[in-house]
Amino acid sequence: MVIGKSRTRTPVALNTAFAQPAVSKHVKDLEDHFGGPLFERRPDGVHLTYAGEQLLTGARELIGMATAIETRVKAMTRGEVGALILGFNETVSWGTIIPKTVYEFGHRYPDVKLTMQPMTSVTQIAALQAKRIDGGFLFHRDPAHPALTGIPLLSDPMLLAVPRRSKWAKRPPSRLVDLADEPFIWIPRHVAPPYYDRIVGHCRNAGLELEIVQDAMDGSARFLV
Repeated sequence: MVIGKSRTRTPVALNTAFAQPAVSKHVKDLEDHFGGPLFERRPDGVHLTYAGEQLLTGARELIGMATAIETRVKAMTRGEVGALILGFNETVSWGTIIPKTVYEFGHRYPDVKLTMQPMTSVTQIAALQAKRIDGGFLFHRDPAHPALTGIPLLSDPMLLAVPRRSKWAKRPPSRLVDLADEPFIWIPRHVAPPYYDRIVGHCRNAGLELEIVQDAMDGSARFLV
């Protein structure tokens, strides 16, 4: 059935190969459902009534809406539309890889509302478990955690920062145990327990028992050195 539109009523050209009783029955069922005629049969052919034209217009709108919904849902399943909430540790903002990646993501997927929330690694893990965030950039996590999957993005070397007046400023120690008599500024354990334990344990295995005299939360601790 090919439907075309005229200035008054829409003529309908019926292919005789399909003009079978079944088609007539479907038309009658439609007219019974809507409570009135949808077609007018004239000497020059079959035309849509005003009600038929409204039905045709509405059907086309519904098809367009269905197509738009399908397109949008498929885009959502591909991650191209929606909202994304990510946590990030301050440390990741020091480099260029992650900030650049976030910037490029925003340009590549403009229909995704990206929200970045500053959090410590411990806070991010709790937020992930509570489903308050979708992912996060952690400085350290427990690789054996059963509910989390991680992807290494970058490595961050550890450096020893000392005052300019320190004897180690010009002659760095060759062994950790050489620092046995030095006071240290270090993060509180509650900030990142796995990371804290890993570093302290590594030092202990090397013969260095850290004497921590000052807690520090971030890079601002450099002013204390």
